[in-house]
Amino acid sequence: MIKILSILKIFIMKNLLNLGKALTRDEQKGINGGKGGFGGCQSGTCVGPPYFCWGGSNACAVPGPNGTTCYGTHDGSVCCLS
Repeated sequence: MIKILSILKIFIMKNLLNLGKALTRDEQKGINGGKGGFGGCQSGTCVGPPYFCWGGSNACAVPGPNGTTCYGTHDGSVCCLS
């Protein structure tokens, strides 16, 4: 009985330790398709809110991959990258 409890305890501890493990690059690609930000600032990609725009123009911006910013134009509902 003690041996079974010891094995069970080790099994539970191993599983708990894996809860916070860092994901590998392949695992990350499996989750988000491997694209950073909003498709890597690909021209013609339209992004729904949230996006940033400024008054007096139809210019907009969205967060891009690796801390970059993607720019485009908006029609009031989506920001289409250029």
